[in-house]
Amino acid sequence: MDEFVHRFPALLGFDGRMHDRHIQLFQALDRARVAEARRDTVRMNGTRVSETKESDPAYLTLQGECAKSRGRRSIRRIVSEAGDVIQVLKPIVFLSPASIAKFLEPGGIGFDLVVFDEASQIRPEEALGGILRARQVVIVGDSHQLPPTSFFITSGSEETADPTGSPMDRDSSILDHGRRAGFPQYHLVWHYRARHHSLMAVANREIYDGCLRVPPSPDETSGRFGLRFHHVTDGYYDRGGTAAHAAEAQTVVDAIIDHARYHPEQSLGVCAFSIAQQRAIADALENRLAEDPENPEFFSIDRPEPIFIKNLETVQGDERDVVFLSVGYGRDNEGKLPMNFGPLSLPGGERRFNVMMTRARERCEVFSSITAADVDHERCQGRGPIVLKAFLDAAERGFAPEGKPLTAPGKDSFLEVVATAVRSAGFQTLVDADPSRQFIDLAVAHPDREGDLLLGIQVDGFGFQSLAAVRDREWVRRQTLTDRGWRLHRIWALDWLNRPQEEAKRLLEAIQQALLDSQPSMAVVPFVGPEEVASGGGD
Repeated sequence: MDEFVHRFPALLGFDGRMHDRHIQLFQALDRARVAEARRDTVRMNGTRVSETKESDPAYLTLQGECAKSRGRRSIRRIVSEAGDVIQVLKPIVFLSPASIAKFLEPGGIGFDLVVFDEASQIRPEEALGGILRARQVVIVGDSHQLPPTSFFITSGSEETADPTGSPMDRDSSILDHGRRAGFPQYHLVWHYRARHHSLMAVANREIYDGCLRVPPSPDETSGRFGLRFHHVTDGYYDRGGTAAHAAEAQTVVDAIIDHARYHPEQSLGVCAFSIAQQRAIADALENRLAEDPENPEFFSIDRPEPIFIKNLETVQGDERDVVFLSVGYGRDNEGKLPMNFGPLSLPGGERRFNVMMTRARERCEVFSSITAADVDHERCQGRGPIVLKAFLDAAERGFAPEGKPLTAPGKDSFLEVVATAVRSAGFQTLVDADPSRQFIDLAVAHPDREGDLLLGIQVDGFGFQSLAAVRDREWVRRQTLTDRGWRLHRIWALDWLNRPQEEAKRLLEAIQQALLDSQPSMAVVPFVGPEEVASGGGD
């Protein structure tokens, strides 16, 4: 640092407070720019609509068809005759590949831009109609998620399916063809859905090779967020009969009822590893609600995000605040545990599981009669069971933070200087709260709540330099962290170099204020799960 200041004397005039004000101004201008872009878009389209109403006779035809109570022309014919007007009135149209073929005649209306979402599941022949009608195509998808498949339709038995996979499982998607054709590729690495790092940790490590930027969470003790495990010790997997685990299904239903009773504000999704287990859960829940229709509003299909019960082949694209996962597979009535997990054991099974284990925004609860120790990957086929073993292990441990006290990495380390100032005030520092160092450089542990983090400290170091875009560094990163409950404190290295005592005082004041704000009288009421309520805990 001294060397750079000597080479660039202007750095001595750096003022972090003024720089922070510039950052705040940039954030305000960026928000204003986005809002103005929305207004410009509405104004521009409004002008086009007004001009079309006045000059295009097809508008009157369309208006007449809409006014009819019966005897309307077919949608295909209306689009053929008034397609240009429809595109002015509705410049963005949502269509499935099948709807394109059904409602749009060949050679009719086209589009400036066609976007294929969830492209990993779209076959090339299904996408062709949209491509032929587009001047530009954007293909959006995740090659680590489900390929085009009809596994449950073609395989018959989930457990005895051909281990080489059905022909449909080996089909490639429009996403695969686009990659092979050399289309320009852009990787989206920011992950926004999960509000707790444990929900994406296994997928990021096992599937994405650690490439995703997953913001850490400061919360480890409330129980509202993260990965949880429920070991079902009753019953058995009815391998030769229903192919389901009835006791596990009943345990899941008990948890659903408790969730509806104690946390109805959180949306809920249930995902089973097999159709048989999905049906067992759905049937058990239906019977329970018939006997005791408690909180029927929670189970209404009119909710913004109604509860769903799906299997791993049908859950892609869904997300909920809380997701219950039911493994279903386990030891049979003779105590035998075959290393066959249905579609998870097929080639590409890890892609199916990747979809399944990443649906939760706030909390994922795993229900299983087997543990990670029961999964013998040497007896398994494919990577699916290996990822399952890692996921069960993480769920059983609760994925507690593995932060360690900061050890001196070098006598000139700026972070060590900051950490020393924090420790001198009696607080513990952690460097592994965010192992990627892309969001938090140093964290201050809460002195009274083990596992919780009181304050995140950001410096202009590795994380700052790793984000090339100013918007990512000074806007998206901070907004993402504060949305997840972080209290942040920024330290500029030059400020510390020029005014170390003043900066150390500011840091300790920020820690004391964070501690004061975290006191029970001012904090959010802790999450209380159904198990704690039943046992009287959480009082």
